[in-house]
Amino acid sequence: MLTRAGRLGIACVGAAMLVACFLVAGWEAFRRGMDNHHGGGTPVADISRPEPASASPLLEATDDEGFLGVIVPKQAIVLATKTMGTVGRVTRRVGESVRQGEVLVEMDSNSVTQELIIAQGAVKAAESGRRSSEADLALASNQLERARALGDLVSGRELTTAEYGVTKAQAVLDAANAGVEQARARVKQLENELADCLLRAPIDGTVTAQYYQAHSVVSPGSPILQLADTQGNWVRFAVPEAKASGLAIGTPVQAHLRNGGDIISGIVLRIAPEIDSASEMLFMEARLEAPAPTRDRPLLGEVVRVLPQLAGVRSPRQHR
Repeated sequence: MLTRAGRLGIACVGAAMLVACFLVAGWEAFRRGMDNHHGGGTPVADISRPEPASASPLLEATDDEGFLGVIVPKQAIVLATKTMGTVGRVTRRVGESVRQGEVLVEMDSNSVTQELIIAQGAVKAAESGRRSSEADLALASNQLERARALGDLVSGRELTTAEYGVTKAQAVLDAANAGVEQARARVKQLENELADCLLRAPIDGTVTAQYYQAHSVVSPGSPILQLADTQGNWVRFAVPEAKASGLAIGTPVQAHLRNGGDIISGIVLRIAPEIDSASEMLFMEARLEAPAPTRDRPLLGEVVRVLPQLAGVRSPRQHR
């Protein structure tokens, strides 16, 4: 049978897991409020509405205990396809770091490449036809000048024929010019499609999700990879309505990690414009400082304890 200490430990772990799920779920309400207040924001995945705060006693933490939070990236970016096709190769796996501009996904481009070769040949043919039309126009213009130079020696019918020849040659040249422009536009279109077959990393970061494997057939807009900007981590936490009045933009906080009690300082930079009606919580985000070289970097999704550095609020280490 479990001892009393064992049962207490299991209960604490279960409650912590429930709170972590609540924080992740409650972010939808927070982000929606931030979007309405600021007119935009970093896109996040759609998640369900959280349960009321009373579902977990740990949310009713005292000021000394702080508030439970979750480490989140500065921003999350989804790489999606722009055209329909087959995924040829994915160069990075979940958890691997990437550099800005690095090719992460290669779509199968064989058909586009073949079309581009044909289109480039069509441009050469159109340009050749245009040169021929230019020569015909030059010849017709020459004949008209000679007819006019002869004056009365040329009949009116012959002069009219020469003028018509110039008009016709000019029309043929105009059509040839349009054909060249159309062929070049097709080449440019296919070059863009070929470039779209390569999905590059827009930022330095880490791959956090992969939605399709190689050889998968996808439609335009299908997400392939998700990247997290880990250059600066943030902590997302929820504060009960009764304890939110003392917190504001610029409030210093400390994130207490669970791996040995390490502490990372930060500052509150985002606060939802209103209390979430379902949970009666105010959602906040604080930007964290970079960890010291001897300290482990917090993992995305790691649950931490956030302690606001307000007057009269002591760090848990001061209790020891």
